[in-house]
Amino acid sequence: SCVAAYLGKAHSLGRLDRPDEAADACKLAADAAGTIEEKVEALLGLGDLEIKAGRFELAERAYAEARELWPEHCEAAMGVALAWWRQGRLEEALAIYEQLSSEMPDTQFLNILGELYTELGRADEAVAACSEALALMLTQGGHPAAHISHTLMMLGEAYAQDGQYEQAFDAFGKVAKLQPEWPVPFTAMGDAWARAGKSAEAIEAYNHALDLDDEWE
Repeated sequence: SCVAAYLGKAHSLGRLDRPDEAADACKLAADAAGTIEEKVEALLGLGDLEIKAGRFELAERAYAEARELWPEHCEAAMGVALAWWRQGRLEEALAIYEQLSSEMPDTQFLNILGELYTELGRADEAVAACSEALALMLTQGGHPAAHISHTLMMLGEAYAQDGQYEQAFDAFGKVAKLQPEWPVPFTAMGDAWARAGKSAEAIEAYNHALDLDDEWE
């Protein structure tokens, strides 16, 4: 169909870093859509392109139109939340993610909640969300080490923000065991030591991160 052709063209233009032409193709796909499903798909594609281009208000408009057409569509709701998040409207974005997480408990939503809570300075809630995400990942099994490390890093950062430095070091240490050549957890340890007023320990951690960074490159 012409809708599929327009969307295929939009994706190809997006990969060529031609966002304006890609957005125009998505708009043509939305105009040509014969069903709600096709129009929502085109609007979601448009929203994704606008997010990538950094045009967050235009992305919000596309996602919101998709959500109005299909209120129960999870990706439309997530798109609106993401656009709000990128605009700094954290509380509004958080409300959507909290609703989605309550309806569909999932590691993705829990991790996002942890990140938003941390950005909002609500460290205890960030710890709870990241801890729940980690427990769910370990129960389910099969998650890549990189995904577990990401959750552990957010958990450590939330603990550090809350002044629970021993727990933060434990989380960062687990990341270092999972990915021993990755410098990021050692940098985070340095930040936590510095926040705790332990300059010598912070320098040691930063030096280790710098040594690994040379190898990582």
